[in-house]
Amino acid sequence: MDLAYHHLTKKRLGLSTVMHDQYHNIRVNDAVWQVAATEKISELCCIKAALVKGCRLTLVRSLICVSVVFAAPEASVADTIHANKEPSGSVATVVAPRLDNTERLEFTKVLDGMYVRYGRHEPVSAESIAGIANHGFIVGETGVAIIDPGGSVDIAKRTLAAVKKVTSLPVTHVIVSHVHPDHSLGLAAYTAEEFERKPAIFGHPTLAAALTHNLDFFKEHYASDDTVDRLLKLIHAGQIHSVDEELIVDLGNRQIVVAAYDNAHSGSDISVYDQTTKALWAGDLLFVERLPAIDGSILGWLDALNQLGQYDIKTVIPGHGPIGDYATLVRPQLHYLNWVVARTREAIASGVSLNEFISNRDNSAEGLRAGWELFDTQHALNLSKSYAELEWE
Repeated sequence: MDLAYHHLTKKRLGLSTVMHDQYHNIRVNDAVWQVAATEKISELCCIKAALVKGCRLTLVRSLICVSVVFAAPEASVADTIHANKEPSGSVATVVAPRLDNTERLEFTKVLDGMYVRYGRHEPVSAESIAGIANHGFIVGETGVAIIDPGGSVDIAKRTLAAVKKVTSLPVTHVIVSHVHPDHSLGLAAYTAEEFERKPAIFGHPTLAAALTHNLDFFKEHYASDDTVDRLLKLIHAGQIHSVDEELIVDLGNRQIVVAAYDNAHSGSDISVYDQTTKALWAGDLLFVERLPAIDGSILGWLDALNQLGQYDIKTVIPGHGPIGDYATLVRPQLHYLNWVVARTREAIASGVSLNEFISNRDNSAEGLRAGWELFDTQHALNLSKSYAELEWE
């Protein structure tokens, strides 16, 4: 039977749930799974299940934030805050504090005509969603490109205000790196009637469909009814243009290359390469300091990283974490992803079940933990996702 994704319902799987602190214990086919949840599991919940071999539950995973947890402790998050400052001789590495409604949206000029607002390393939640991802803008001679609209309408509007402080040029392009809400919810600020000259919105060919599919989930956990309505209106109006493989955008004597990738971190990843500064906006194809989160294909992700390496990159701006030299910053992520692939293949070849694989202390990756934020929150889910993919190689 081909791998198929279904929404979990009590009726379909005969599943039972028992509330226990911050987790739900789910029993399916005599296997008990602990699933961390922000709220209760509803009758038709936002958890996906990969069903193989009849109704045997091989993987329970969330679309975004509800994680499979196997006796993993709660995350220990270090909230280190570095001061914003302009680079002098080297690229700035800053992490901005999470914003509330009274704070100013700070952008750092990292290169000529290029500005970044840095996200914090916090778990995904309704409270943090607007402030955990990197986003910014590039200024050309005739227009400005927004790189990721951010995790809320408020953040997107304040980004537009920040652009006006830098230049009088119009925002001509909005580029969405992928569907995840910390990067995409701000897109709702770009409904056509709010602009004299509406910016062209570009994303992966799957972006519009992925947003549509996830709107109910976004509304339940992260977004207001108004934000979701705006997104739906924008999608139905056909405002999102697809980047099938590669697209060159001219901002006026400044060309940026927008490229789409097959299933990798998510199913909707794109990158942006600025030919003027040789800077690459990698989106969530690259995580720095924050543990990578597999939501698409681990093998596809490794392939996408190989493709990114074909650019002449002087500076890389990741989806999360500080910017810097690509070869240096990508090395820990490559090491981690390749480790997960190797351990998963070894377990599958040995006939080890998913539950045994996750529970095995040898797979806790203690040697890899150093340097990664949110390790305990994400690592078990990455192992689960990898197992579900690689057992069908």
